[in-house]
Formats: sequence, structure tokens, C-alpha cells
Amino acid sequence: MTKQEEEDDAPAQAAPANREGESALVDAKEAARLCSLSLQMIYKLNRAGKMPAPIRIGSLLRWQRRELTC
Repeated sequence: MTKQEEEDDAPAQAAPANREGESALVDAKEAARLCSLSLQMIYKLNRAGKMPAPIRIGSLLRWQRRELTC
């Protein structure tokens, strides 16, 4: 795992919550869980441009939950 991927797995910062207390932004680990994919596949799809564009917060990558259509 690269340093960037390790940083992306850091706990998410507080983000605006939507219904049922879910965060509007998800990290790679949560995106993988939501899409029933491995963490490595999330990064592979992201590099290939086959994922919605992530939001960069410093060195972290976050995806909008509503844009993940798995």
C-alpha cells in the first residue's frame, strides 16, 4: 500500500451528515464496503477514471456517498 493509500484510510473528518446520521463523504474503505469491492479495486478504478471524481481534503480522498452508484 502506498503512503497516499494509507493516508486515505485515516479516519474521516467530520462531514455534514445526511439522513440517519450517515456522513455525506466517505473514504476509500467505506466506498469499497458500499460497493462490495476490495480497497485495491477502488484505487484501481479511481486511477482508471471509472469512479466519480473524489474530493481532495489535504492529502485525503473522499467520495460523495450519493455519487457512488455500485
